[in-house]
Amino acid sequence: MSSVEATASEAFEERYQENRQNLTADQKRWHYFWLALAVMAVPMLVPYLLAMWDQEHYQYFPFVFLVVGYLAYTRSDRRLHAPRGVLGWSLIGLGILGSVAALLLPSAWMAGLSFVFLAAACLHSLKSEGSGRSLIGCAIPLIMLIQAPIGLDNRLISTLQGITTRLGSVVLDVIRIPHAIQGNIIQLADRELFVAEACSGIQSVFTLAFMACVIVTWRDRRVWLTPLYLLIAVILAVVGNTVRVTMVAVAHHFFGMDWASGWQHDVLGYATLALAGVFLLSFDHLIQTVLHPVSSSGRDSSENLILRAYNFFVSDIRFEDDDTTYGGYSNFTRDQDQTSKTNRADWFNQLILGKVGWVATLTIVGVCFVGALIQSMRVEVNRAPELLLREIVLFEPEPDMLGSEEFDLIKIVDHKLTRNGSEPRLGQNADVWEFRADRLMGQIVVSQTYSGWHELCVCYQNMNWDLVDRDVTEPIELIRGDSEWSSDAAVGEDAVDEESFVTARFRKGDKTYGYLLFTAVHDDGTVPDAPSTYGAFGARFLSRLERYGAISQKNLVMLQMWVTAQERIPRRVLDSLRKDFIRVRSRVSQELQPSNEASPVAIRKPSRLESLLTAQHQHKTNFGAN
Repeated sequence: MSSVEATASEAFEERYQENRQNLTADQKRWHYFWLALAVMAVPMLVPYLLAMWDQEHYQYFPFVFLVVGYLAYTRSDRRLHAPRGVLGWSLIGLGILGSVAALLLPSAWMAGLSFVFLAAACLHSLKSEGSGRSLIGCAIPLIMLIQAPIGLDNRLISTLQGITTRLGSVVLDVIRIPHAIQGNIIQLADRELFVAEACSGIQSVFTLAFMACVIVTWRDRRVWLTPLYLLIAVILAVVGNTVRVTMVAVAHHFFGMDWASGWQHDVLGYATLALAGVFLLSFDHLIQTVLHPVSSSGRDSSENLILRAYNFFVSDIRFEDDDTTYGGYSNFTRDQDQTSKTNRADWFNQLILGKVGWVATLTIVGVCFVGALIQSMRVEVNRAPELLLREIVLFEPEPDMLGSEEFDLIKIVDHKLTRNGSEPRLGQNADVWEFRADRLMGQIVVSQTYSGWHELCVCYQNMNWDLVDRDVTEPIELIRGDSEWSSDAAVGEDAVDEESFVTARFRKGDKTYGYLLFTAVHDDGTVPDAPSTYGAFGARFLSRLERYGAISQKNLVMLQMWVTAQERIPRRVLDSLRKDFIRVRSRVSQELQPSNEASPVAIRKPSRLESLLTAQHQHKTNFGAN
């Protein structure tokens, strides 16, 4: 070899080693970059994960980290790279904005959302070993780290519980097991089955949704097929829980065995979960069989846009990594497109690697980290939406305001009041009347002042009561449903000008039941219609908007009747309590109505429904006397 060739070879080797050293230095910088973002996100993530663990249907989340971490480690080249293109930097920007919002609110939920964005950006930057493609598909299971806002997850579970109850009733009818359904309870001859127990924990729809996301990622399915897999997970959750409820009823009715608790309950739950997982895999094989790419040949294949679009939609990612082409769209063309996108983002990556970029990045991360560390110690776990309480008192109820009323069942025995938030669970200002109803004890509470509807079911759920069902009760149905007072002439649609209210049933443990009736009364005495369950979530959303001055809602008081019992209250007794609650609401409404200033004494005029209930009460009294 000549001296010239040796010199050229040495120069080439020197440049190669220099480029290699520069590349290694850049990679180290990006390692520090991603580490800094992780340090920024972790402190506020801790209370968020603690809140998730407190909710049984989210207790699968440790497996999210295990699955995503395993896939990222086994499929990548085990190096951290610069963010890829517009999508990568957009995810980082959203993650940083989420971290800032989590500090300012403060909100653990925003911290969880921020972490998902940053983790997705990191996975998008990773390169698979060999092909160099992005691992953004591994971020799909991270979706299951995001809690549904404003209680929509509980609403979904409640809806599926209702469907499970009706389907279980149909199956029990087929196999001829005597039963009755009331809300989300299946009443057998000598026991009750709570469907809520079958739709939580490992049998939750969220657990199956997580399994569906894992299958999509593990099998390298197209990202936009994920909603289809999630829909199948919801269907399988309903079917699995129906099988579970039916098996518990069959075991009790035919064999006298209790599968509703203990290790039998857990084994049955895991068995139905495994069965649902098998069906998810079967559905995945069906997708692979039906929606498979169509091979093409010939020079005109690249011009077949329909074939190209179909193959792009249904083919999995591994098919793209083959050396063949499909639909005339070659891997070389895709590599060229990806290279051009990467080159357009190089200038931004070099800006970040510069001194100014590093100073700015470290400053933002440092401020967010310190703030996150402070707020993570102050943020509330399971933080409920902040209530819009007013310090003003709309009216001062007299202690004997309800003592002179004629009730079907209840008898007022005591009154107490709280002011200035001395009893937080009752609101800023509250008046409490304790009553006796046969062998039952309960409370009537007037809480004031709120801005907009306040969903009291959430308050009792936060006090560890399990919500069985929530119904909107129409007063006309109570009157027409009374066999002792059924006259179409006396009870017409125009005879009732009262609005609906909410009846909710709760359960704590095995033998404690709670019944909650509640409604709202505006500051002018008008009574709003009780919102449905979805409407209640909308009210909570409006309350969040009002906190930031976006809207203004009407001042109102919340009225509730709360009764606890050691056994289920009969329907007849519950209807009597509802009618007495209507009388209480009418009384509170009259107290809030503007009085006639020309008259020294305000004359209270009973409503049509109140008059009708009074006539009904007198009718029953006279009938009993006769």
